[in-house]
Amino acid sequence: GTDTSVVLDILRISRERNLKSGVTGLLVFRSNYFVQLLEGSKEFVDEIMTSILKDSRHQDICILVQGTTRKRLFESWSMAFVDGTKESTEHLFEMFDLVVKSKFPKPTQVAAVIESLSKLQDAP
Repeated sequence: GTDTSVVLDILRISRERNLKSGVTGLLVFRSNYFVQLLEGSKEFVDEIMTSILKDSRHQDICILVQGTTRKRLFESWSMAFVDGTKESTEHLFEMFDLVVKSKFPKPTQVAAVIESLSKLQDAP
C-alpha cells in the first residue's frame, strides 16, 4: 500500500497547483490506486494530465470519462479528498471497482459513482 504521508503530499501539491490554475476536483485514495477528477479549463486540465502521464510514479493510467459539464461538482475545492480506506466508503468502492474493471464503463456509471463520492469529501 501507499504510505499516508505520500498521499498527504500528493494532496498538498494538487491543491497548490489547482488553486493557481483555477482547477477544482477530487482525489480518491484506495489502498492500491488513486482516482482523480479534474474540473476546469481544457488548457489547464490538459496541462495537469500531461504532467501526470509523464510522471514515472504513475502506472496503468486510465481516463474513464472526458468531456464538458455545465456545473462543477467540486467548485469550492481545489482538491477534495476521499479516503477510500475507511469502512464507511466500502460499499461505494465495491461499486466503483465494478465500473473500473469493466472493459467499457459507461460514462453514466462513472458519473454516478463520482456523484456519490462527492458527497463523502473530507474537510480541507
